[in-house]
Amino acid sequence: MNSKLHHNIKQKNELQNLSNKKWKINQAIAFNAKDDFSDLPNYEVVYKILKIVPEGDNMELQLSTAVKKAYPADTKVRMHTPACGSYVYTTIVGSKVPKIWKAYSNSAVLGKPGQMGWKFFRPGTAFVKIIILPNYAKKKDEKIAFTALTLKVAE
Repeated sequence: MNSKLHHNIKQKNELQNLSNKKWKINQAIAFNAKDDFSDLPNYEVVYKILKIVPEGDNMELQLSTAVKKAYPADTKVRMHTPACGSYVYTTIVGSKVPKIWKAYSNSAVLGKPGQMGWKFFRPGTAFVKIIILPNYAKKKDEKIAFTALTLKVAE
């Protein structure tokens, strides 16, 4: 859920009068957020929210660093979470693939608010992109083959 800035800000580390009451400590705030998530990936982010002070129907957020860019009133903002980095690794992470074939299988589900970890897509996830990083160590002589890859969308 997006909120709007109620007044112009520049190089401040406090944002006031934000209407969304779902802000959380240690999360990030993204600027110029779009309701349809077309701003993702959004790199206009300040990490992290240090303090939240209710002000009637609104919230005041204290950030760990000052906002580096000027934003006009009515700029849409959204809470982002830095948890688990950019990717959700669900099956094999940082392990060597054995010489003898082994089948790998796993899944991830949409997390509920406050539920984070390697097996959960972040709450509010709008889309996912499946990736495989087969030669993460960048070895010049590394060879790997994939057969019978499947992707199933759970009902």
